[in-house]
Amino acid sequence: MIGLLTAAVSFGALLYLAALGELISEKAGILNLGVEGMMAMGAVTGFMVALETENPWLALVVAMLVGAFFALIHGLFTVVLGAEQVVSGLSLTILGLGMAAFVGKDAVGRPPGAVLAPVDWGALSDIPWVG
Repeated sequence: MIGLLTAAVSFGALLYLAALGELISEKAGILNLGVEGMMAMGAVTGFMVALETENPWLALVVAMLVGAFFALIHGLFTVVLGAEQVVSGLSLTILGLGMAAFVGKDAVGRPPGAVLAPVDWGALSDIPWVG
């Protein structure tokens, strides 16, 4: 149960940062639903650069540049080409999460999926369909 709470707090912090970024863009009048995809691509590229170069500062700069590049794509589609902000943002989320999962699976060595360890529920584990 402690592992579940730890995972909830760590994943909750990431969602908090994404929500904070969305709040700031909403204050500017932009509906950016691609925040999660931008963060995922920045995180994966930052991880890959840190893994290859062992330089965390370079990884941080590359992660910020990749996130800014995805934001530039969103701005290009919505401002210059006049695309709908919802469509552009959701497309970037799907694209970013898919690309992050695809690129990141080679670095970690396992396909994306469940990251939580199995929980031992004691006597409830013996009940079919429950444990």
